[in-house]
Amino acid sequence: MHYSSRERSASSSESLPSPAAEYIEPLYESFFCPLTKKMMEDPVTIETGVTCEREAILEWFQSDATVLSSNLALKTTIEEWKKRNEEIRVKVARSTLSKATSENVVLEVLADLQLLCRSRRNKVKMCNVGLVPLLARLLEQKSRKLRCEAMETLRLLIQEYEEGKEMSLRTNAMGTAVKNLSSRHLSEKLASVSFLLELSKSEKLCERIGAVTGGIPMLITLKHNPSSDASIVEKAGEALKNLEKCPKNVGIMAENGLLDPLLDNLIDGPEDLRMEMGSILMELVLGDDAKTRIAERASGDLIRMLRSGNTLARKAAMKTLLQLSSHRPSCQILINADLLPTMAEELFIRKIDDEPMDSRADSADILANLLESGIDPEKMEIDRQGRTMASDYFIRNTCRMIKLSMPFGLNESLVRILISLMEWKRAEQRTVKAVKAADTTYTLIEFLSCLQDKLCAAAMELLIKLSPFMGHTIAEGLCKSRGQPEGLVDELRAEQITRTQELAATLLVKLPHRNLELNLSLLRHGGAAVALQGIQRIQRGETRATRHRRGFFEGLVGTLVRFTATLHEDDVLLMARKLNLTGLFTELVAGAAGGEEVQRLSAVGLEKLSTKSAELSAAPPPQAQPRKPRMGRLLPRILSPSEKTQQQRRLCPVHRGVCSPSSTFCLVEAGAVEPLLSCMDHSGAAVAEAALAALCTLLDDTVDVAGGAAVLAELGAVQQVLGALRSRQEEEGLRRRCFWVLERFLMKGGEAARQDIAGDRALASILMSAVHGGDSSMKQAAEIILRRLNKIPDVSISVIY
Repeated sequence: MHYSSRERSASSSESLPSPAAEYIEPLYESFFCPLTKKMMEDPVTIETGVTCEREAILEWFQSDATVLSSNLALKTTIEEWKKRNEEIRVKVARSTLSKATSENVVLEVLADLQLLCRSRRNKVKMCNVGLVPLLARLLEQKSRKLRCEAMETLRLLIQEYEEGKEMSLRTNAMGTAVKNLSSRHLSEKLASVSFLLELSKSEKLCERIGAVTGGIPMLITLKHNPSSDASIVEKAGEALKNLEKCPKNVGIMAENGLLDPLLDNLIDGPEDLRMEMGSILMELVLGDDAKTRIAERASGDLIRMLRSGNTLARKAAMKTLLQLSSHRPSCQILINADLLPTMAEELFIRKIDDEPMDSRADSADILANLLESGIDPEKMEIDRQGRTMASDYFIRNTCRMIKLSMPFGLNESLVRILISLMEWKRAEQRTVKAVKAADTTYTLIEFLSCLQDKLCAAAMELLIKLSPFMGHTIAEGLCKSRGQPEGLVDELRAEQITRTQELAATLLVKLPHRNLELNLSLLRHGGAAVALQGIQRIQRGETRATRHRRGFFEGLVGTLVRFTATLHEDDVLLMARKLNLTGLFTELVAGAAGGEEVQRLSAVGLEKLSTKSAELSAAPPPQAQPRKPRMGRLLPRILSPSEKTQQQRRLCPVHRGVCSPSSTFCLVEAGAVEPLLSCMDHSGAAVAEAALAALCTLLDDTVDVAGGAAVLAELGAVQQVLGALRSRQEEEGLRRRCFWVLERFLMKGGEAARQDIAGDRALASILMSAVHGGDSSMKQAAEIILRRLNKIPDVSISVIY
């Protein structure tokens, strides 16, 4: 089939955008292959003189060995024709895009430009005539299809063309592409990530691409987004792989959670690159997952960097290991990587005088973190001799370094190490022994006055843990140290409650309450009044709620309770009366504020105060003898009923004298009996036992037992005690006190109390269980009750509780 020149020219023009069609030269008939009827790209002439497309004639000949010779003249003519027409198409495209034309026309132009981009010659021409800025301007159009086609045209234009990439960076194309990565439309997102991938293939442009705000984070998001299109995920991954060539980009990737490039360079890279990666890693604020991943992959390499002599490498490795050790799941990984011997050497042995950093402080911090992770120190070996962090060697050296008054940061970590060791029984004994031997207590007390809150708080916490073993030593040291214990009192004055204030109050509670020297020193510095003011502020809601408020409140209450252990001292007794501690503890034991520990402490305080009531209760004033009339000396003096009632009201039925809550600390007058009985039902065994201990003071030999039993029986104490025995059979201390109370009721409580006790069906089995399974004191108490109930033969036995 043959085509005329006119027909072929028309068919060619129809395939081009309409704005350019009128300028295009017509196609000549000789341009067309007689076999394919299409314009030839590589015309060849066969032996007969016919010119055809090379591929077509080869296919036609198939395996026939025919020699083909190129028609160079025709080929050159065709190339020149194509060049002239492509130049015209580029110019027409620029003219069209410069004008406000319809969307369809612009799309046709963009399609033609995409075809033209197959030739590097056309790319150069397009850049020279200024098409790049025009294409970038199209990225701001409202039409999404237009934006996508413009982005695709730009991608093809810069493909394997460095000058085009440079020119595109002078426009807003890259910023727009990054912004479009978060588009909801798949086509726009794909076009943008494809454009960025093409840009990233130029190594010299990688840093500029990474500097675009949000570029790398968005690519990371696309790569790890399971809902993204597979091609988008693949292209985002390829772009990130290209951007890894720039170390700055690797740092940005690590900051945004993509750590593998950094770790790959840190582990396998050359020395200078490893140094750079270590410096980047040192500055990162790592999340918990990142810490675990780095510990798993690079802990061994970091330890080797630390052992090197390079100061910068050591610093980077130490700071990174410090971060890793702060995450508990990473600690076991670090220990398995043999970190402990290196840290022990850094702390106790190694010293580099010209090194700008103090490696000992960081190594102590790392060791403290490892201990705080909860790993048994007996399993943490620090040298080839098999010594562990719970060994005498390690603990003694730690105490020695504290005694030498090292820098604040190092001392804080050393104290933290001892705090953690106190959590383990065997290590606890060795730590107490080492602290005593090194006389470290006074150094710890000196830390209480330092300006570093962390060191001060750590010292307080360690002293709290040491107080059960050497409480009097600590108390004496406080009284002899400059600025103490008034420094602790000042901490109680703070309006903003922090961990330091909480620990200061707790320390005052944990130290021996009977230490008179400390109590008097606290009293002289206003400790009691400050504690009361703090309690009242919290009750009124004047302090901001923090996680430390509860512990601080408990410490304030405990500080006042400690004074009740030394009421034999006149100054302490005067303070207790002035501050009306009985009224305060009665209010707190009723649950007015605080929690379980506050109620327990308040009950303990009421017990101590009540033991002084019998001694402080005043005898009734003697009645004045009225003058007898002359004419009636034998007539008896008759008092009116109201006068008799007033005289009876003045006498306490328990203490046989005149009582009041503030002056004699009488529980009956203070109304404390009922809230104490209510505490018998408390879920906390310690609260119930402390409340019963306070009630026991009303049945003690120093008071009128019959009167105390009557007061308690009237408020249902017998039923409360029997109920406690039934429901709390596993709590030995509470059972022992319950037995003692029942024995007192049976002895002096009257027939009604006796009947109530004898009528309890479960009591006999509880008592027999105590006789057969309890210790000697429990067995003796149970036998006394059984004898008084006539359950076993009566033998004269007295029990002293």
